[in-house]
Amino acid sequence: MTTRLQIVALDKMAFDEDVDSVSLPGIDGRLGVLPRHAPIVTVLAAGSVSARQGGGTVKFSLTGGFAQISSDKVTILADAAERAD
Repeated sequence: MTTRLQIVALDKMAFDEDVDSVSLPGIDGRLGVLPRHAPIVTVLAAGSVSARQGGGTVKFSLTGGFAQISSDKVTILADAAERAD
């Protein structure tokens, strides 16, 4: 089972693929998201987003922003997002 991860920056769609899990920089600490997560909206701190995808990991640096999490999708809205692999 996977969840869709979308990372949207002001100037581009930085990422839009299915992943196995996501780790986000919440304002009160790291937030882990697996498929079928309870729906929430949260503020993100500046930091890194990492997502497990198959046997590897995809990483992005964020300037902060917001995340909307549902049972099958994580949407991140940020001022800037850059791949940090």
